[in-house]
Amino acid sequence: MIPVLHNHYTEDLARKLGHLRPDERKRLDQSLEKIDVEEQRAATLYVKGTISEHIWNNLWTNWQDRRRSIHQSLEALKNSRTIHISNLDDAVTLFGKASILYEKLDQSNQKELIRQIIRSVVVDSEGIIVKVDLHPPCSYLCHLLNELQNGETIAVDKKTKTSKQAGQGSDYVQLC
Repeated sequence: MIPVLHNHYTEDLARKLGHLRPDERKRLDQSLEKIDVEEQRAATLYVKGTISEHIWNNLWTNWQDRRRSIHQSLEALKNSRTIHISNLDDAVTLFGKASILYEKLDQSNQKELIRQIIRSVVVDSEGIIVKVDLHPPCSYLCHLLNELQNGETIAVDKKTKTSKQAGQGSDYVQLC
């Protein structure tokens, strides 16, 4: 189940962070091309003597700063997805070992472990758990597990608000 979950959140992150929608990367690449064209035009003006060396140096510094900024954005796009996937992989590993860890902890540390996973619990007047809200990334992973178990696919424009189905946390606690 873990490899299937890994593939599921990798695909979901790719959609949300633009890996499968290269529009952001394309926009940044086009910005680099515009800088090149602008620099070529200014170089022609500089060679003709239309602009001074001082203006040329200021323009050149500006182009270099813009290029550096765009290259940093491109690198961040690439690294963002990798970092998120790595964090989710770590979370899956941790949740897989949480029950073993829980049994070995003293009561105060057990409470702290539960606090790190569970945001809130709603109990009705009869003492039955009605709803469990989890902290990220457990809430996200459990939502994906629920989708996998129900045979659903991830929609590209899915809202991040909790639906009634996603809010039924007692099932998720058993899965995590």
